[in-house]
Amino acid sequence: MIEIEADFSEMEEAAEALEAAAVEVREQIPTVMGKAVLVLEREAKVLAPVDTGRLRSSIASEVRGGAMETVGVVGSNVEYAPYVELGTKPHFPPYRPGTPLGRWAELHGVSAFAVALAISRRGTKARKFLQGAFEHKRDEVVKLFVELVKRIEV
Repeated sequence: MIEIEADFSEMEEAAEALEAAAVEVREQIPTVMGKAVLVLEREAKVLAPVDTGRLRSSIASEVRGGAMETVGVVGSNVEYAPYVELGTKPHFPPYRPGTPLGRWAELHGVSAFAVALAISRRGTKARKFLQGAFEHKRDEVVKLFVELVKRIEV
C-alpha cells in the first residue's frame, strides 16, 4: 500500500482570496457604472443637435440594479428624441400652428408647410447623438471597468 500526503491549505487560501476579490468587484460595479454613464452623458450632450437646447438639457443618466445585474442608462425623455437619434422615413407631419413643427417653423421664420413637404419626400436624417457618444467613448468606458479589476488584489 502506498500512502500519499498532500497539503491543500494554499489552494484553499487562494480560493478564499478569489472569492473575496469577486465580492469586492461586485460591490464596486455600481460606482464604476455611475462614472461610465456620466462619461457617456457628457458626450451625448456634446453631440446632440441644439436648436432650443431642450434636447441637450433633457439628456440624463442613471444606474439601475446592483452588483452583477447593474445596468447603466443614458437617454432623453423628450418625445422627439428617438426621431432625432434614428431619423425618420418620409412622412407628412402635422404642421399647423401649435404643433411641434408649427412652433419650430415659426421660431425659424420658415413655412411649416414647406418643411412638412420636404419631410414627406426625404424624411429626416439620423443624428445619432446617443450611439455616437458610445462609439466615441467606448474605450474610455471599458478602461474604467478594466481598472476596477486591476485594483483588486488577490
